[in-house]
Amino acid sequence: MQVSCTSLKHIRFSNCHFIDCDFRGATFSKGALENVSFSNCDFESAIFFDIHVDSATFKNCRLSYTCWSQATIHDLKIDGEKDPNRVFIQDHMGSLEGMTFLGTVISGDSLIQNCSLKNVIFCGNRESFSFENCAPHEINRPVIGIGMDLSSPAYYARMEVIAIKKLGGIPVYYMHYPTDIDRVDLREAASKTLIDYQPDCSSEAKSRGQWILENPRGEHIIERVKNYATEFFSIVDGLIIPGGKHVPNLLYKGFTIDRAYDTRKKELLRSIIEFTLLDLSEKNKKPVMGICRGAQIMNVFLNGTLANFPKKTDPSKSTRPPMTK
Repeated sequence: MQVSCTSLKHIRFSNCHFIDCDFRGATFSKGALENVSFSNCDFESAIFFDIHVDSATFKNCRLSYTCWSQATIHDLKIDGEKDPNRVFIQDHMGSLEGMTFLGTVISGDSLIQNCSLKNVIFCGNRESFSFENCAPHEINRPVIGIGMDLSSPAYYARMEVIAIKKLGGIPVYYMHYPTDIDRVDLREAASKTLIDYQPDCSSEAKSRGQWILENPRGEHIIERVKNYATEFFSIVDGLIIPGGKHVPNLLYKGFTIDRAYDTRKKELLRSIIEFTLLDLSEKNKKPVMGICRGAQIMNVFLNGTLANFPKKTDPSKSTRPPMTK
C-alpha cells in the first residue's frame, strides 16, 4: 500500500498494525499514533510534526531522513532486526540514516535496538532513549538546515533537498510556523519594539530585523522565537532559506511604522526565526544560501532596500516606497 503524502493531517491512528506499507514523504501532522505498530514499512523523508505518540513500534522500517518536530512521544520503540522468515528485496529497510528529533519531548520506555545510530540527529533527546545492540552514534556528514512550510510544500525547496542528499549532506527542517508561539502577541511585541527604531543611512546602521533581536519589547515572546531558532542552529553546518510569501513590509525600510500595513502575522514569525538564523550564521561564519524570498530576507536583515510592487501592476509603473541607501 502506498499512502498519499497529503492525506495524513489531523488523523488519529489507534489500535492498528501496518505491514509492507509505503509512507515515503508522508506528513503526519497534528494527529496521533496510539498503540500502533508498523512492520517492514518505508517512511523515508516522512515528517512527524506536532503529533502525539503513545505506544508506537517500528519493526524493520526504513526511517531515513524522517523529521520528528514538536512531537510528544511516549513509549516509542524502533527495532531494526529483520524477520528471518521474510525475504527482503531492499537492504535499506531498518535504516535510520538522517533521522532527526527537534523540539520533541520523549518519555516512557522509548527504545532503539538493532540499529546503526550513524548520522541520527537527536538534538538533546539522546538521553531519553534506551539503546540495545546499536552501532555507535556519530555524525560524519554535513547537516544542512532548510525551511519547511507544511501548508505549502512547494515553499520548502524540494529539489534542493534532493540535491543535498545527492551531494552527501543531511537535510533537516526548521518549521516556518511553530505551533507553540502566539502570532498575534509576536506582532504586537515587534510593533512595540520598532517604535524606538530610528532609520540611519550610515554603513553601520542596524536593520529593523537586527533591532528586533537586540532590543525586544515583549521579551518573552521574542525570546521564545529566538530560542527555537538557536536550538535548530546548534545542529547545522549550513543553511538554505527557501522561497515563500512576501516579507512583511513592517521589516524593511521605506515604510514608516504607522504606514506599515501587515496582515501576514505568520510571515512575521517566519521572518524573525530566519533573522535569528542569519544573525547566528554571521557570528559563527556558517554559509547561507537564500532562494527567492530567502534572498530577500537576507537583504532586509542586512539593511538593504526592497521594492514593494503591488499585485497586477507593471513594476516599471508601480509606486514604490522611498528607496534610501
